[in-house]
Amino acid sequence: MNSDPNTCAPGFSAPACKLGIAGRVASAFLDSRLTPLVIVAALALSFFAVLSIPREEEPQILVPMLDVMTAMPGASPQEVA
Repeated sequence: MNSDPNTCAPGFSAPACKLGIAGRVASAFLDSRLTPLVIVAALALSFFAVLSIPREEEPQILVPMLDVMTAMPGASPQEVA
């Protein structure tokens, strides 16, 4: 982009010059005719991914144990338990 705020880079309108990188990308997607195609492709790929991921009826899940430690100075293990 040009350092002069009154001029704009080629291909950008005057309001688009004030936008940052994310604003310019969003503006390009809003004005593009390829945006619906990108959305349909993303939905098709996600649908294919959901169908192709293997699933088990009863998966073997390891649940971590939790250890609780308390301090009671001078007490015997029987007193703490």
